[in-house]
Amino acid sequence: MSLGSDGRGAVRRGVCALVGWGALAVLGAAQERLAPGDAWTKFALDPDFRIDLVASEPTVVAPSAVAWDARERMWVCSGGERLLILPRLAATPTPETASRAPIVFASGLEHATSFVLHDGGALVADARGITWLRDTDGDDRADAHELVLPGLAPVRCMRRSLDGFVLAALGRPDGVDALAPAGLVRFRPDGSELESVVALEAPLFGFDTSWDGELFLATGATHAAHVVLPDAAFSSGRVGGVASWIDMTDHAFVERLKGAALVGQAFTVPGDVAVYAGGRWPAAFDGNLFTSEPRGGLVHRDRVEASGVSFRAGRIGAHEFLASRDALFRPTTLAAGPDGALYVLDRYADADDAGRIWRIDASSVRAPAVGAPPLATEAAFAQPEVALSAPNRWMRMTMHRLLGERGMSAAARTRLAQAARESTVAALSVHAVWLAHADIDLVRAALSHYRPEVRRNALEVVRTVEVNSRRISSADVRGHALDGGARSQLEALRAWATRIDGPSHRDLVELYPRLEDDWSRSLALAIAGVHPATFLSVALKRGQEADCYELARLLALDVGRRASLRDAVAIVLALREENASPRVVAVVLRTLHAEFAASEAPWPSPRLASTLRHLSSEESLTIASAALPLARLWLGDQLALREVDAWSDRLHTVALDPERSLEVRLNGIDALLAVPEARARAIEAADRMLASAGPAAAKLRVVNALGAQSGIEAAQALVHAFPLVQDEARDRAFDVLFARADWTAVLLDAVEAGRVSREQLGDERAARLCAHPDSAIATRAARL
Repeated sequence: MSLGSDGRGAVRRGVCALVGWGALAVLGAAQERLAPGDAWTKFALDPDFRIDLVASEPTVVAPSAVAWDARERMWVCSGGERLLILPRLAATPTPETASRAPIVFASGLEHATSFVLHDGGALVADARGITWLRDTDGDDRADAHELVLPGLAPVRCMRRSLDGFVLAALGRPDGVDALAPAGLVRFRPDGSELESVVALEAPLFGFDTSWDGELFLATGATHAAHVVLPDAAFSSGRVGGVASWIDMTDHAFVERLKGAALVGQAFTVPGDVAVYAGGRWPAAFDGNLFTSEPRGGLVHRDRVEASGVSFRAGRIGAHEFLASRDALFRPTTLAAGPDGALYVLDRYADADDAGRIWRIDASSVRAPAVGAPPLATEAAFAQPEVALSAPNRWMRMTMHRLLGERGMSAAARTRLAQAARESTVAALSVHAVWLAHADIDLVRAALSHYRPEVRRNALEVVRTVEVNSRRISSADVRGHALDGGARSQLEALRAWATRIDGPSHRDLVELYPRLEDDWSRSLALAIAGVHPATFLSVALKRGQEADCYELARLLALDVGRRASLRDAVAIVLALREENASPRVVAVVLRTLHAEFAASEAPWPSPRLASTLRHLSSEESLTIASAALPLARLWLGDQLALREVDAWSDRLHTVALDPERSLEVRLNGIDALLAVPEARARAIEAADRMLASAGPAAAKLRVVNALGAQSGIEAAQALVHAFPLVQDEARDRAFDVLFARADWTAVLLDAVEAGRVSREQLGDERAARLCAHPDSAIATRAARL
């Protein structure tokens, strides 16, 4: 029942000598429903590894999840109905291994899909939601049931994270009363603090975390994705429309065994993801990403390397890590065990009466580390640094979980903090900073650690753990914003937003031009959004238009999205800065006008009125044209008609002046169209601009501006210009006129009067008019 480097692998080596280990071209035709003991003969595995069957039907059927408790016993979710406990696996599995009698920890589950071990039992995901099943009397049977998150379903996969949360891959439910969208969610083990981590359009099939807490996903869109930032980090918007995750792959194909040949095909639906951190295989495998493809019957291996604020996943070798010629092999779930091996759950043939669990291990392994005391013993709890320094992630995460559930004595916490400060083992420092964060010296040491992964976790602790909020200053956090590690820089920016002081805005203005990606810029936007007016005031004084134009626009958008009139007014007051960039001031004013056009005006304020009057009278026409619509919107009856007329006359004159720059003239038209008292003058200026020679882009902008109006005068201007404009501008003018029946009638009047010829209208547009949704318009068009 094994394919490996010993005598039982002789058949495989003979085949590999003939055709290469990946092809297995001479093993014969595929069989239906191979017995568990025969299925290994169809596998093609990396020649430096062996595969053993450790459990199978009838003991285990349709396995969907696996985990190991502190006694290294394997827990398996079987058939969606039972949670089983299998005895500890021997170092070398034997044929009897697969038929070991299990302990039935729980039965009667309703389509259970996943679980994580927790405090005397397990948190199990089934059709009802998340249930905590506990053994309170020590007989290895669940005798207590608590539904901690009803309705959270369907959950495909669950994992524990360093911060004590449970992460869950949530599918898109059929009903409309879902607790969270499809994607990755997290919650406390007691069911509290449920929140989305990443919402996804594509299905999420599996995920895993690296030793330092990075999140890697397998979705319907890609077999290897990385969560750069959770959705919550984009509190003020996404610069450049950047997503929370990135497709890491540099390839989209795999090689499937089809009969006697390898066939290269696109990766289809993935099954699960496992990041190798077992500490047993050769070092080249550390951090490798393994992804299963159930329908293709394979396990794919990628090398993961840092790339800016994210990672890249590259294909390794010419063949797949594991493949099979057995068309019924269904590798759905992957997990690294306490022995450092990789376990593969095989829902063989997708049948309810079959299932296998395979163990893959390297033929050449690293020398074992110094053994730690058995977990869940007083010796282990007294010296937690031993288990937390182990090369095997399962041992570290299990100890981490046990300490979180049980708590640590003061002596053990002191010992752990001291060991982490003195050790060069990065993993120990990561675990220690989460478990012993009350030790401020430990946190400070972690913030200065030589590994950016440790610094990143320390910054996350500083951001999320209340005990440190008053003990780590804003300057301490800002100092890490450019520390040479792109990932830790992101976490520093997130922590910065929670610690704003006087110098913060000046430092952010200096930092922003040096940020090289939109994730970092989005976090800078979140920092600026804490006190937007103060930040904008500092940015305007600095006077670097190219550096803060886009950030200022997004800041105004965020204020509008939050409908915060208070912040909007404060921003306008901050715009009255000497030497401020006119383009930056103008984009903020225009954005605020667009965002608050449908809302109530702010409470009357002499200071606000004075500022808007000042901006509307600015010598800079760029500022004046942007300020006038907002002044009219917010001040309303506070403005005398003569003030509005004076500002409008000035902009009208400019809009008609061919000696002025085209941008200034277009800005003037836009401003006049937004002021009811000046709309007639605006339409006159727009009509003249469309009738004159000029760039097509400028005419298209005028057509769009007229199309946003409601009066029939705008339609008349568009019809007048219709024969004079070309290409995209003419197409857009027709679309605008066609969209409203009363405007379409104006166009038909012009056709009937000969002001718009049949040739200018064109056959395609004429056909659209004859099929107009308004029957009266369609009938009239047909007659013409």
